Amino acid sequence: MGETGPGDEPIAEVAVVRRAPRYRSFVVAGMLVAVVVVTVLVLAFGTGASPTVVILMIAACAAAVLGGLLGGAVAVLLDRPARRP
Repeated sequence: MGETGPGDEPIAEVAVVRRAPRYRSFVVAGMLVAVVVVTVLVLAFGTGASPTVVILMIAACAAAVLGGLLGGAVAVLLDRPARRP
């Protein structure tokens, strides 16, 4: 028989498994990876407040947006097999 809980009542043995990816996590991870990569490039190649550094920081913002979109796309691709019966 099943296990019993407090007061000798049967415990329901029902578990719901979520197989779909959490989209927010993928989008945020993509954004963070993109910003870190561009920041490392700025620190490696930029010196001072030159126009190059400003352009690379603008590129970091653009990379965050693109990284978020890429992370979302990966989540959608990972979710496809889970939707098939």
